[in-house]
Order: sequence, then C-alpha cells, then structure tokens
Amino acid sequence: HYWKKMEFTLNQWKKIKKICKKNKLIFLSSPFSIKAVEILKKLNVPAWKIGSGEFFSKSLIDKILNYKQPIILSTGLATMHEITQLVKNLKKKRNPFILMQCTSLYPCSFKDIGINMIDVYKKKFNCHVGLSDHSGSIYPSLLALAKGVSLIEVHVGDKNDKNNPDNSSSINFLDLKELVKARDAIYTMKKNPQTKK
Repeated sequence: HYWKKMEFTLNQWKKIKKICKKNKLIFLSSPFSIKAVEILKKLNVPAWKIGSGEFFSKSLIDKILNYKQPIILSTGLATMHEITQLVKNLKKKRNPFILMQCTSLYPCSFKDIGINMIDVYKKKFNCHVGLSDHSGSIYPSLLALAKGVSLIEVHVGDKNDKNNPDNSSSINFLDLKELVKARDAIYTMKKNPQTKK
C-alpha cells in the first residue's frame, strides 16, 4: 500500500524533471524494475543509479548496460567478491561507473560507515568512488570529500515530517546547504596547493 501511494505517473515524472532543469539540477532516479528503467529511458536520464537492493538484479543491470551510460553503483548489501565480479563485468563492457561505499543501515552509526572502503575501492579497482550515506549527519560526507570522492549521496528531508520513513537517516535542508559550502571550500583548497616558498 505504501509503495502504491508513492508511485508517480510518467507525466508526474516529466514535471519533476522540468522543475529540476529549471533549478539547474540533474534529474536522476533509482529504478527498481525493468518497467522503471523503461520509464526513465523515456525521460532521457543522463546516468543510472543502482540502489543496494538492485545490485544483484542481473536483468536490470544488463538492460541498463545496453544504453552505455554512466552507472552509479551502491554497494550496501554486496560482499567484496560480489563487487569485484560486477566491476569486472562493467570494465569488460567499457561502461563508465562509480562505486558508492554504502552501509544499508537506516540510520547508519559512524562506526558502521566503512569510510576506509573509499581507499580500498580506489586502490583495488582504480575507478571513481563515492559515498552513499544514511547517518543523518554531514560528518561522513565531509570526511569522504576530504578523501577525494567524486560523488556523495545523502538523504534530505524535513526532520519533523512524521510520514517520512527516512527521517532518522536524513539530513535537513540547512545541513545540505552547509555540506555544499564545505564541498566547494574543500574543492578550492585541494585545487590550490602551496609551496611555502
């Protein structure tokens, strides 16, 4: 019943995409089925976000691989062996991708973030790496940015909204604003090394 209530029609998706474009945002959505992939293809998404639960959906990933578009791959429920197998396949197909370190706990405590995996993925797979965070805090994202990730993903919402099932794992809009400022500051600092001359 909950999921039916949350479904959008193609026209509603088109409206959302239009609002994103107007606000200079890239429209993306995570498909949970082949039908959803087909709807998103009609909307011309520029990249594909594979959620942790869909990491193991071979038919869904194979369908997406036909499009030769970048894939954002969440690793929340996968073992290192499973990640290695999928990365091999993506590299063989020469499909651009980014591996997102993720722990599928809602909320996720700081001790369970696994921030070390950012360095592990970079070294082992020589690929773009990101963080998909469900801690409800900006701290993991700040550390990930300092470690040089290419992408961070956070849940954002009104913390007072009792109907939001992601409440405990979301940051609020003020936090998001602060995170964007921090991202820009970190980028500037990293881009401008000094020599002490």
